[in-house]
Amino acid sequence: VAASGLPAGLFAHFATPDPYVVPAEARAGLAALAVLPPSRRPLIGVLSDSDPRTRSVLSHVGLASVLDFVVLSYETGTPKPDRRAFDAALAAAASAVAPAPAPGPSDAIYVGDSEE
Repeated sequence: VAASGLPAGLFAHFATPDPYVVPAEARAGLAALAVLPPSRRPLIGVLSDSDPRTRSVLSHVGLASVLDFVVLSYETGTPKPDRRAFDAALAAAASAVAPAPAPGPSDAIYVGDSEE
């Protein structure tokens, strides 16, 4: 049994890109954003309640190259929906644009997979 409490084989399976599918529409949208002029291109990041496997999976499915930052709750110690998780994402976004003015909450859009 892995540290997550899942059977080790299942835990290892989800560390590979095999179980993940990035919809073609999502890839097309990210590609369209990536070619915008820098002054018009939004920062794109991930805020996830996940573990060390996430960075590798993002890389293997071809998304790491379009991301400006990745914030994982296991690294910050604060899971969503705690406000501090979102503050950590804003801080990561600020680092990505430095020395430009840091983005604030009114500059951010969060797209999640639950109503929480």
